Amino acid sequence: MLARGYGAACLLNADSPTLPTAWLVDAAHRLLQPGRRAVLGPADDGGYWLVGTQAAEPALYARIPWSTDAVAAMTQARAAEAGVPLDILGTWYDVDDRDGLHRLLVELDGSATSAGHPYAALATAACVEVLGLRARMGTQPG
Repeated sequence: MLARGYGAACLLNADSPTLPTAWLVDAAHRLLQPGRRAVLGPADDGGYWLVGTQAAEPALYARIPWSTDAVAAMTQARAAEAGVPLDILGTWYDVDDRDGLHRLLVELDGSATSAGHPYAALATAACVEVLGLRARMGTQPG
């Protein structure tokens, strides 16, 4: 996208279906401010749900122990080393284990208290029902 002339680009995870839309808008607004900058949305497991830059910044992705709980912290360290100003966004969760799935199910029920206003994720909720995930997890709507 950057090579095609866009002023910024973000990588967004695919496993945070209830991520508040307002947080994405905030990321875009921050990223499009004047001056060299990047944005990072940390995940509570040490990874991140979003990373965005205004230009190619390969240093941000160098020497990262991928798939570990140090990814976000190491990305922050790489940005500091490269002199890339980095705006840190709110921390959210992703669904990549049983605990994350349980949290999602509770959130889809509307009984969770999360920062921000979670996205309703209607397609995800429908998929949860079709797959019978509540019964499999032993979690019923509250």
